[in-house]
Amino acid sequence: MGKRVCTGCGRGAEVLDQDGRCAACAARKATAAGLSGADDIAGRILDRARAVSASASPARRVDAPPSHPQALPPRQPAPPPVHEPGTGGLTFRTRHARLTGTAPARADASGVSGGAPTRAAIEGLDVEVDYHDRLCYALAHAGVPVVERVRVTSRAGTPLRGLRLRLTVDPPCVAPWERTLPELPPAGGSWDSGAIPFVPLAERLREQHERGPGQLRVEVLRGLATCFVDTVPLHVLAYNEWFARLPGQEDGLQHELALLLALFVTPNAPAVEELLPLVRDELRGADLSEALEGYQAGDPERVRDQVEAVFQVLRTRLDVGYAMPPASFEPTGQKVRLPAEVLARRHGTCLDLAVLFASVLEQAGLRPFIVLMPGHAFSAVALREGEEAVAGPEELAAGVADGSLLAFNSTNACHPEGSLDAAVAEAEPFMEQVECVVDVAQARGLGLTPAF
Repeated sequence: MGKRVCTGCGRGAEVLDQDGRCAACAARKATAAGLSGADDIAGRILDRARAVSASASPARRVDAPPSHPQALPPRQPAPPPVHEPGTGGLTFRTRHARLTGTAPARADASGVSGGAPTRAAIEGLDVEVDYHDRLCYALAHAGVPVVERVRVTSRAGTPLRGLRLRLTVDPPCVAPWERTLPELPPAGGSWDSGAIPFVPLAERLREQHERGPGQLRVEVLRGLATCFVDTVPLHVLAYNEWFARLPGQEDGLQHELALLLALFVTPNAPAVEELLPLVRDELRGADLSEALEGYQAGDPERVRDQVEAVFQVLRTRLDVGYAMPPASFEPTGQKVRLPAEVLARRHGTCLDLAVLFASVLEQAGLRPFIVLMPGHAFSAVALREGEEAVAGPEELAAGVADGSLLAFNSTNACHPEGSLDAAVAEAEPFMEQVECVVDVAQARGLGLTPAF
């Protein structure tokens, strides 16, 4: 839907009332007339969120029963330092495979099975590959390649010349990659690819609604014949899947995987933008300045007032409740409901609500955090501008202790008698169980901008 000009402020807006006013002007008019126009605005926001959610993905199952009871995996000891190739300053663990491929028994002139017989096998050719066995929209948006590195080693007795390496993925969500290899010396001569720009096409993975099988195909060709081929299985995940750790790596959440949650934080989504008039109305109702000024006042109490206004809008005006995660078929992590979906359906998990709070607070000019602990997620926000990055549990606990950070249990907003004070009190015992902290500002600096 295109934007139209508001008759009140002259700005472009996608949602106008019957008088041609945007949500902000309609709220101001209602307040000036002593009316409860905020309820109408809230209803319009919900209608808008439902429309956006339905048009974006009609096949989403956002209210299906979960396949596992916990929203997050159990806590494990912190992993040892790992140095691996990465993208944008991030490092993601890869799987390593030593392939044992052979030449296909039949191949046509293009090297694809089904043509005339060929005898192009090369004895003593070893191929190793470091790859990610899970493909998803979030990783593709972050620019994470499917294959990080390939190493080809010759154990032949004579030099090998004229070889080409080809990588393909099925389903075809990655453009094929091919490279001509230099001459490989005999008896141990090798070639290392280094970083490979073999990144999935994000828009194709955006249409993946459930987990499905995939395959990475590695081929070595000479001329028009395939002389080595092998495959490794891949898992193509739903577009809204966030996985907390790789199966088999039970050594705690990987911080880089946790940071991918920032991709689901969508401050500029229309449904989030249209919450702001309600937040200003809440501030006015508390006899406070309605300005959503971020840190401009230089007063932590003023920041807390803005956070409390957001909290009360979600608790009382929009009546958001708690619900278990959508059905997922991954052993770790869960599917994440986007803020527009939470507002449209008026429910979400602890993680969904933490993402929603982060989206609204970031749009209000504040610095939010998503905090992960075993089986739960909650929220935090910086009370002062210019705070250093919060890299983990120790920095979070120190910031809460010195008053520079405010941590609160965001699911308290689902309680009829909830309050920000109660949410802050509920978060206090969580400090000893924190496993990962997602600093949304830090993630943005690493290139993890909103993906939706």
